[in-house]
Amino acid sequence: MDDAKLSRRKAILVGGALLAAGCSGTEDKLAPADNDNPDSPKASVRSSWRKIEEWLSNKAPKILRNLNVGAPAAAIDAAERDLGCQMPEDWRELYLTHDGMNDTGNRGNLFYGMTFLSLSRAVRERANNNAAGVQPIPVRASDPGVRKESMHNRSWIAFAHDGGDTLLRVDLDPGSGGTAGQVIFTDHADDTVILLASCLSDFLRDFVCDLEGGRYYLNREALGEGHEFLACDQEIDIVNWHRSPRWQHLAR
Repeated sequence: MDDAKLSRRKAILVGGALLAAGCSGTEDKLAPADNDNPDSPKASVRSSWRKIEEWLSNKAPKILRNLNVGAPAAAIDAAERDLGCQMPEDWRELYLTHDGMNDTGNRGNLFYGMTFLSLSRAVRERANNNAAGVQPIPVRASDPGVRKESMHNRSWIAFAHDGGDTLLRVDLDPGSGGTAGQVIFTDHADDTVILLASCLSDFLRDFVCDLEGGRYYLNREALGEGHEFLACDQEIDIVNWHRSPRWQHLAR
C-alpha cells in the first residue's frame, strides 16, 4: 500500500449509509428456530465475527479496541425507519455485534484496509450519495448482475470507505442475474463496480478466509507512528483493484 493511499485513509473521516436486503429477499425473515442453524445469516455473521475478533486479539489488539460495541436493536430499527426499508438479517447482525469503528487511540481499519462505518456515518453517506442535484454518472465497467444507469444508485448502501473514492456497498437493486443484497465495490474515480459476494454473510466468510490465510498484515509506517493499520496483499487489494490478480479483470 503506497504512502499516499495510507495518508488519505487515515486523514479522512467519512459517513456512509445503511440499508439492506437479505440474500433471499427482504420479506423472508428468519424464524427464531432458524437462529441455531449454522447456515443461517445470523449464525454465519456471528461465527465470522468471533473469528475476526480472535484474529485481531492475536495480531492487532488496538484495532479490536477500535470496534464499537454493537448498536442497540432500537437504533437499527430507527435507521430502518429513516431509510424507509427493512434490513436483512445478516446486515442487522453485523451492526448488532459491532456498530462500526472509531479512531480512539488508534487509526485502525478493517475490510480490505477500509474503515467500517458506524450506523450514523452510514446513514449520512447515503444522504450525501443521494443529495438533490446529484447527476447520474453511468457505470463505465462492472461485473454481470450490476445495474449501469448511475454510480449514484440510491439502492447501493455503503458500509465501508477508504477515505477517498472507493466504498463497499450492499446492492439492493441488482441487474439481471444479480442477487438482492449482494456486496459490491464502487470506484467513483473510474466509474467501476466489482461484485465481491452474493450476500454479506459470504463477504464476511471470505474476509475471515483472507485473514487466516495470511493475506493481511500491519502496515510498517503506521506501526512506526504507534498505530495498527491493516494492509493486504496485492493479490486481494480491492482499493488498488487494477493491479490485483483477483480483481483486475475490469481494468482498462
